[in-house]
Amino acid sequence: TYQVISESGPDHNKIFEVAVYLNGRELARGTGNSKQVAETDAATHALENYN
Repeated sequence: TYQVISESGPDHNKIFEVAVYLNGRELARGTGNSKQVAETDAATHALENYN
C-alpha cells in the first residue's frame, strides 16, 4: 500500500513524498514530481532494502 506523506512546493511544481507499506509496516519512502513517480521511487528503495 502507498500513502502520501507530504506534498510541498507550488501547484505547478509539487514534490510528493510517498511511503510504501507491507502488512502495516513501512518499507521505504520515495519522492517525485508526481504521485506515480514517488510511488515508483519508494518501490525501488523497498526492493533495494530487501536485497
